[in-house]
Amino acid sequence: MPQTFDLGRNRSFVAGLFWQPLPGTLRDRKKEAERLAKDLNFDLAVYRLTGALQVGFAKASKDVRQGMLSAAAAVSEILEAEQGARNFLCATEVTNGKWLYVAQRDGFILPDGDFLGAEDEVRSRMLSDISLDEWSMIFAPDHWGMSGATERAFEEFLPKKSSGETTVLRGWALLPVKNNPIRTLTPIVALVAMGVVWFYGYQMWRDKQTAQENARIAAEQDAVANQPVKLEHPWKTEVRAGNFLSECMSAFTKVKTLWPGNWTPRDATCSGGVFTVVWLRQETGWIDHLRAVEPKAVLATDGSMASLMVPLALSGAEDEAIPKEDERTLAIHGTGQRYGFKVGVTTPPPPPALPGDKPNQAVKDWKELTWKIDGVSLPPAVVLKPMDGPGFRVSRIKAVFKGGVMTWDMEGTQYVQP
Repeated sequence: MPQTFDLGRNRSFVAGLFWQPLPGTLRDRKKEAERLAKDLNFDLAVYRLTGALQVGFAKASKDVRQGMLSAAAAVSEILEAEQGARNFLCATEVTNGKWLYVAQRDGFILPDGDFLGAEDEVRSRMLSDISLDEWSMIFAPDHWGMSGATERAFEEFLPKKSSGETTVLRGWALLPVKNNPIRTLTPIVALVAMGVVWFYGYQMWRDKQTAQENARIAAEQDAVANQPVKLEHPWKTEVRAGNFLSECMSAFTKVKTLWPGNWTPRDATCSGGVFTVVWLRQETGWIDHLRAVEPKAVLATDGSMASLMVPLALSGAEDEAIPKEDERTLAIHGTGQRYGFKVGVTTPPPPPALPGDKPNQAVKDWKELTWKIDGVSLPPAVVLKPMDGPGFRVSRIKAVFKGGVMTWDMEGTQYVQP
């Protein structure tokens, strides 16, 4: 069933359209769309103008009206224009606790790949889709812990005017099937041509926006070139390593068991303020087995995977004095040598210079080192407590279960003097 949401300035979006590809010759596609609408009792439609030719149907009602914009068409066409995306999954919060889900395969929005739902419902669907197939792009909030996913707000899928305001395209609007402007084009190739024009026009607009933004940044930097800039220390807002470790280990105890009957844990991770445990079903496992132990677990729609999220109550950040680089790197490596594990310590590459950068601009009075430990059998407390020190922060602790053996991955940042 279609559902709607508003996004300011009387912009009303609709999700849950009935998407169908349009087969046959170009001349027959308009006729085929009208035939489908008549047979299925639909009177509104939106046509995809880029990628695969497709139509999304809806029936007018008190909630669904002519002129409403297809949220799925917006996400699909922007991703195709920006990155040529044909296979992707997208979950993004829209408003009032509602989440939009869009699934596209080979350029076609899937028939069940356009809907609004609660967060748990959408996350469960995404888990199921990920377990069934490979996807070139995944968009999901960071706190879901989806591997390789990028977080992106719905507004960030909308193009912007030169003023910075978001805008929409008329091609996303629901229009009456019988009076849709597409019927005046002979043949439908003209509509496809419009889509191609928009595609390249949008890319040219983005290039122009990038150039304007770079020019604006250069102008602002020139204006403040001789003014000192005080940079905040990032570690003053990041919880101390000991506090992160304590809260993470405490979260493990809030799960009734990591080994519910006939289900196997895949991994358990503390990251982004959330503890997440993921289970995989064994051959004899039932959904009822898991729910009997963890009724709040979210299951994939095919019942093959489940996850449970527990918020971490992190606190205890401090703007402490940081040590010298040699002092801390030797201490970290020395701990690894004493306990028999390897620590990777690297320096992240500096951000690319922006147009207008000046040599006399303020620079940060610290240096960041990233550290990482993979596949150790020692508990995190044994590893992290002797490594802890001023400016030492932990961003992720992950337990990995494989072949009945549990190992640990850990990573974070060490801030040192430049």
